[in-house]
Amino acid sequence: EMEKFYKLLAKWLKVKTNEILVTSGADGGLLRIFNVFADKGDDIIYLNPSYAMYPLYCQMFKAKPKPLNINLNFTNKIYFEKLLKHIKKNKPKIVAIANPNQPIETYITVEQIKRIASLTIRKNCYLIIDEAYFHFNSISALKLINKYKNIIVVRTFSKAFGLAGLRVGYCVANKKIINL
Repeated sequence: EMEKFYKLLAKWLKVKTNEILVTSGADGGLLRIFNVFADKGDDIIYLNPSYAMYPLYCQMFKAKPKPLNINLNFTNKIYFEKLLKHIKKNKPKIVAIANPNQPIETYITVEQIKRIASLTIRKNCYLIIDEAYFHFNSISALKLINKYKNIIVVRTFSKAFGLAGLRVGYCVANKKIINL
């Protein structure tokens, strides 16, 4: 039955089945990413405030949290510029960006995601685009997973589909990352 689900999900997303990993919610996907890619002492960049599991996973894997503190006064342009500077001044192993971010509704565009992906490739860093709230703004990095080999898109059926109790999420990335 999982094979059929993978095929249907791949068809719906317009990706290959070997580019998907079904997980127990989006947090299950994030946990797997941290488990595979985060080592003790690694810098992990995420937004603050944002999803509460990022700092918890840093603690679990003894990684160094490097939150970018944002506030309601930030325009999306200011937020993006601060994010680029924050990535440049640190040596992240993972950059996790909820897009759009909650509870502060900041977001980055596809063109901005491309710029961040290029920067994080140069820094030998994985870029998580957490699209749990994707359906509420329709900006997605999904089409970039094979152009930028470091992008991992994380989604869930909990938000827009109202299926939180099922605990179904998924990661979409290039085949190499999914295999890891």
